[in-house]
Amino acid sequence: MKTLFFLTASLAASLLTAQADTYKLKDGRSFEGKIVMETADSYTLLIEVQKGVRDEITVKKSEVDSILKEDKSYEAFKNIPKLLPTSDLLTEKDYKNIIAKNLTPFLENHPTSEHLAEVKAIELALLDELSKTQAGVLKINGKWLTAADHTANKYEIEAILALNPVLVHARKRDFASALIELASQEKTYKNTKPYHQALELSLRFLPVYKLTAENIVANSDELIRKRDLSLDRLSSGEKIRITRILAVEEARYQSQLSKAKKSGSKWLPLNRFHPESAEAVLKSITSESTRLKKIAADEYVDGGALYREFLQSIDKNDLEAAKQQLSEFSRASPPKEYSDALRDQLTAAVEQMKLIEAQKKAEAEEEELKAKQDAEIEDKEK
Repeated sequence: MKTLFFLTASLAASLLTAQADTYKLKDGRSFEGKIVMETADSYTLLIEVQKGVRDEITVKKSEVDSILKEDKSYEAFKNIPKLLPTSDLLTEKDYKNIIAKNLTPFLENHPTSEHLAEVKAIELALLDELSKTQAGVLKINGKWLTAADHTANKYEIEAILALNPVLVHARKRDFASALIELASQEKTYKNTKPYHQALELSLRFLPVYKLTAENIVANSDELIRKRDLSLDRLSSGEKIRITRILAVEEARYQSQLSKAKKSGSKWLPLNRFHPESAEAVLKSITSESTRLKKIAADEYVDGGALYREFLQSIDKNDLEAAKQQLSEFSRASPPKEYSDALRDQLTAAVEQMKLIEAQKKAEAEEEELKAKQDAEIEDKEK
């Protein structure tokens, strides 16, 4: 009897784990359950009275008003609405991966789902964003930038693109890579808002990075002791297998460590069995925290704003303001190509203004000459 009860309980748990249908009766009652037996005139339903308590009830078919089949696509659907709105700066590859991973399987596996229309609408929205990305349009701060927007704000937009990897790596808790990316863009974009936003993010995660390294230093000896003790207790065959796994992990780490040292990086990869690397990272965190905090506290020339203001002044033919803005922009230490491009625009605008002034002068002289000639003719007629 005990065995029979176990099998029945297992079957009940299995049935209730599956999708349950809703049976609405003509007297207003309703039950969610699965059919465990059906006769010509009745259903025997397995229902859950309360969590963990199951029961069987028999319902006459003549008493059933409707049966609502539960949509088996719900589990596959529930995370799809979260795909919108999309993140900034997704690439063509990102969009294709999102569609292939989330939408294509759903559409193939659930063609009759009650959520089908919503999924197709989300697919169309993602395809539309994909086409914009393929056309070179960027999504920044939730807004799609036109070619004109990009031109008017090129320096700051390119700073955002260059510093986006800092955010990406930080989200993955790959703090070493995030700091390497921040350092690589410091010279080019130090005097921009995107750099200082990435800097503030780095200062927020540095304490977390520090705690990770401190835990390795504090616990590695004990961890190594426990590892070795556990290996000694294993059977010969199992010990060989685990030792091989650890050897692969160690070889991978040594390869990463070698690359970091050759590149001169101060951010060595961390490993739970290597406190010496963690100690080196802690020293780097201390020195870099001090340096980055100083940069964050210092006033800086906003090169992105000056770039925009210069172009606005050129459009208004306010060349004196443009000259002043170009001088200030140069103090932001942008790459030479940016300063040269703005200087060329200013030179062209100055030449254009000279041509306009020369043309106006010629027109004025011509008007003056015509007026003089008209006056002479009038004198002769008198």
